[in-house]
Amino acid sequence: MGSHEANPYAPPLHDAVPDPPAAPPLASYPPFVAFSRGKDFVMSPYAPLPDVCVKCGARHDLVRRQTTFKLFASWAFLLLPFGCVLALVVIALTFRTFPLSIPLCRPCRTRWSHGVLLRWIWIAILVAAVVAPPVGLALVEAEELTWLLWPAIAFVAFIAFLVVELGVVRARAISVLDLDDQLVTLGGVHADARLAAWEQANLRAQMMNGA
Repeated sequence: MGSHEANPYAPPLHDAVPDPPAAPPLASYPPFVAFSRGKDFVMSPYAPLPDVCVKCGARHDLVRRQTTFKLFASWAFLLLPFGCVLALVVIALTFRTFPLSIPLCRPCRTRWSHGVLLRWIWIAILVAAVVAPPVGLALVEAEELTWLLWPAIAFVAFIAFLVVELGVVRARAISVLDLDDQLVTLGGVHADARLAAWEQANLRAQMMNGA
């Protein structure tokens, strides 16, 4: 065997999947704002997030999660007991999206992914709690009084979904609380990440003033 031939038993040179690209250079962005409002973080929709983990404030071993937030009126879920069609119409009328490149350390990225999976599991449970009971009650030709179980099951499932969403999922991720053409308000951003973003906004303003 020649000295330059590849060893078929050698481990692969690249085991890890390449990380998403970092945010563009700060100078490529127009002036933007970034500030705290209580524990919430407010910034321009196009502003970049600095290389600080938004969940724990770490500055090393970061990756960027490319996320598109989907926003709609959360109270639309309250309409599910009155019919899925009505709830879907409200969701469609209030639906908006917001893309964001989010810096995370690897442990926080894993916790975020697990939280998103848990959210979808509970959404499936909530939909099943709304759809399955009337089908089952109709098949067994249940008495009229028994049909009262349907809204009760849907209500309990909705409360359980809120507990999981607010107590578990949102603790592992950040959330968009408000969005318009000028500003976006984020919840769950670590204080160190908010401070770094504020410093970055000031630096960009100084760069523009010195140009």
